[in-house]
Amino acid sequence: MLTDLRRAVECKTEAVAMTGEDNLERTGRLSNLCGALLEMYRRTEDETALDLAVEFGADAVASCPPRHPERTTYLSNPGGAHQTRYEHARRPEDLRRGLAVLQEALDAPAPDHPGRPPVLGNLGSVCLSGYRHTGDADLLARARRLFAEAAATTPPGDPGLVTQLRNQAAAWHAGRDAPTSAQVRELADRVEAATMAPPSEHADTAFVVGMPADAIGDHETAVRVLDVAVGLLPSLLPREAGRFDQEHRLGEHSGLVGEAVAAHCSVGDLVGAVRVAELGRGVLLGTALDLRSDLTDLEHAHPELGRRLRAVRTVLADEDAPVEHRRRGWAEYDAVLAEIRARPGFERFLLPATWEDIRAALPDGTVVLVNAARRRGDAVVLRRTGDPVHVELPDLTTREVFALGPVLAQAAADRSLTGLLRGPRLVREVLARLWDVAGERIARVLPHGDGPSRVWWIPIGPLGLLPLHAAGHPGRVGMPDLAVSSYSPTLRALARDRPRATTGGRRLAVALPRTPGLPDLPGAAAELPERADVTLVGEAATAANVLAALPHVDRAHFACHAGVDLLSPSNSGLRLHDGPLSVAAISRLDLARAELAYLSACSTAAGTPRHADESLHLASAFQIAGFRHVIGGLWPLRDSVSVTAARAFHDRLDSGDDPATALHHTVRLLRDAHPDKPNLWAPFVHNGP
Repeated sequence: MLTDLRRAVECKTEAVAMTGEDNLERTGRLSNLCGALLEMYRRTEDETALDLAVEFGADAVASCPPRHPERTTYLSNPGGAHQTRYEHARRPEDLRRGLAVLQEALDAPAPDHPGRPPVLGNLGSVCLSGYRHTGDADLLARARRLFAEAAATTPPGDPGLVTQLRNQAAAWHAGRDAPTSAQVRELADRVEAATMAPPSEHADTAFVVGMPADAIGDHETAVRVLDVAVGLLPSLLPREAGRFDQEHRLGEHSGLVGEAVAAHCSVGDLVGAVRVAELGRGVLLGTALDLRSDLTDLEHAHPELGRRLRAVRTVLADEDAPVEHRRRGWAEYDAVLAEIRARPGFERFLLPATWEDIRAALPDGTVVLVNAARRRGDAVVLRRTGDPVHVELPDLTTREVFALGPVLAQAAADRSLTGLLRGPRLVREVLARLWDVAGERIARVLPHGDGPSRVWWIPIGPLGLLPLHAAGHPGRVGMPDLAVSSYSPTLRALARDRPRATTGGRRLAVALPRTPGLPDLPGAAAELPERADVTLVGEAATAANVLAALPHVDRAHFACHAGVDLLSPSNSGLRLHDGPLSVAAISRLDLARAELAYLSACSTAAGTPRHADESLHLASAFQIAGFRHVIGGLWPLRDSVSVTAARAFHDRLDSGDDPATALHHTVRLLRDAHPDKPNLWAPFVHNGP
C-alpha cells in the first residue's frame, strides 16, 4: 500500500543515516533505499523520487567493494534506476550507466549467486529499452540472449521465473522476426504452470505472452494464456488496502481485457468473449455491488446468515478503518459466504454469472459490447433470445481509439477563440470516423422498426471515453436517429438495476453559480427543476448538506463544476462550496430510494484511459450509491446549453418519458438547434437500465 511504501522510504532513509561510511551494510541499505524510491516513482510518477533513486543508487555502487560477492545483489537496484530514468527522460547517459552498472554486477566473482538470474533479466531490460528507443539491433539480440539465460537458470519453483518468461515474450514482441508457434506454446505452458508467482506478476506475464501468440495467428494459445491473466485480476487487490492502491494495481493491467475479448472473437467464441469481459472489467465496481447486493431471499431462508453478512458489510463499508480491522472483516466475509454457498439453492451466491444467467438478465432491447484491440475490433450483439451476433470491426483498433480520444480532449479543453472555432470541426470528424469504423456496421444488425432501437452500449477499455451513441456524419442518418442509447459498465451492473416501487418522488436540487477558485456558472440556478423538495444553492451547497439530503430523495440534480483526477479516479468529484464531494465518498453511500441523478457538470461520465475498464467516474459512483439512472457528460458542458438541456429533459421526464428516452429527445432537440456543433450535444449520456 502507498502508506506502507512511504513509511518504508522513511525507515530506509533513517537506516542509511545511522550507518557508518565505510560499512558494507551501508551499501545494502543504500541499494534498498534506491529500490524503495524507484517503486515510489512507479506508483506516484514523482520525478524527485526517481532522481533520488539514481543518486542513492550511485552511492551504493561507489561504496560497494570491487569484486565483492554481494556486488551482484547490491548493484541491481541502481542499474534499474538508471533504466527507469532513461525510459522517462531518454538521457543517453542513463542508458550507458545502466548497462555498465548491471554488467559490473554480473562480473562479480559468483557465477552461481542466486541473485544472478534477476540481474541478467535487469540487464536484458536495459538493452531492450535501448533497442526500443534507438533501433540498435545488437541491443535486441543481447537482450534476448540475457533473457534466455535468466529463464534457463531460474529454478522452476522460483516466484521470479514469471518475470524472466515475461521478458522473453517482450523481447520477441519487440522485434520484427516472429517466434515460432512451438516457442510460444512452450512459453505459455511454463506460464500456466508458474502458480507460485505473485498474482500481479503472473497476470502481467500471461498478458505479455499472449501478445506474440496473437501476432503469429495462434489464437487458441492466445485465448488460453490471456484467460489465465484475466482470471487473476480479481485476486490482485489487497482488499484491506485503500482505493488508491487498488486502482493502481488494476491500472497496471490496462488493455488486458480488450486483448482477451479479441482473442475469443478470433476463434469464434462469442460467449467466451462475453464471459471474459464480465470477469475482468469492473472489478472494483463488482466488489462494491457485492457489498450492496439484495439480501431479501437470503434473510428469508437463513435469517442468521443474512444478519451476519449484513453486519460485516457495514464494517467493510468504512474504508477509513484500520487495516487490521478491515482484514478481519474480509476474513469474516469470506467465512460467511462459504457457509451461505453450502446451503441448497445458494450455491452460486455472489459468484460470477453463467452465460444462462447473463442472457436471462438482459433487458428488453439490444446490448452491444464493443471492443478495440491492437490488431482488430469487434462488437458482440446480445439479446434475450438467440445466440450472440458477431460484428467484425477491422479498423477499430486501439491505435484508432487512442488517436480519437486526444482529439476530443483537445476540442473540449481549448477555450481560446481559436479552440472554440476548431472544436466543432474536431468533434464532427471524430463522430464521422466512429461511424465509419464501428457505427455503420453495428447499425446493420439493430432491429428495424417504426422508431429507434433501444440500445445499451458496453464499451471496453478506452472506448468508454468516446461517444458511440452520437456516431454519424453531419446531415446524414446516424446513431442518434437509430438508437435510444444508454451505457452500462458491465452486464452485471445492468442486471442489478431492477425497477423499484416509487416512494413519493422527492427531489434534491443543487446549484453553484459561484464556486470559490473556479469560473462562474451563471446558468447553474436556472437549470434546476421547478419543483424541488430540498434546494441547496451557493453557500448552502456543502458536502455535508448534500450527503445529509441524498438518503431522503428519489431524484437529484447537480449544476456545478466537477474535477477529474487522472492518477487516482476516486479523488475525482463534484466541486461544492466547501470543497469536493469525491467519487470515493459517493460510492460509500447505500441509498435505498435513489432513482435518478442528473449531473450537469464537466466530464462526469468520463473515466481515465489507465482505469477505463473499471469505469471509475462520478456517474458510476452514483450508480454504486444506488441511483438506477444517471445523466452525465463525457466532456465539459457549455453553461448556456446545459440550461436548455436540463429544462428539456425534466419536461420530458415529467410528461412520462423514461430517463433514457427523455435524454434521447433532449439530445435530438439540441442537435436540431446546433447541427454543426456536436460538441454541444454529443457529451450527454444516460447510464442505467
